[in-house]
Amino acid sequence: MQQADVGVLMTNPELAFEGLSDSILECMALGLPVVCGDGGGDPELVVDGATGFIVPPGDSARVAGEFSVETMVSRMMGVYDEAILRARHRDG
Repeated sequence: MQQADVGVLMTNPELAFEGLSDSILECMALGLPVVCGDGGGDPELVVDGATGFIVPPGDSARVAGEFSVETMVSRMMGVYDEAILRARHRDG
């Protein structure tokens, strides 16, 4: 944990209730910013925007749609295609 840049603890509020998390306390003791959900005791420990970020439960469909391997590969190919077109246009 000492080599980490950030601590992350996301608990699904439908499956579990997070009290005052030892994991968050340990991260904060090491000076790490924390990303956590807004359930349980997490908001009591993390000052949103100051000592970390509190993230409300989200729509996992967005993650699947926006950041799937297929989507990421397609976007990367688009970047390469655009770079090739610009190079051809520049070089005449």
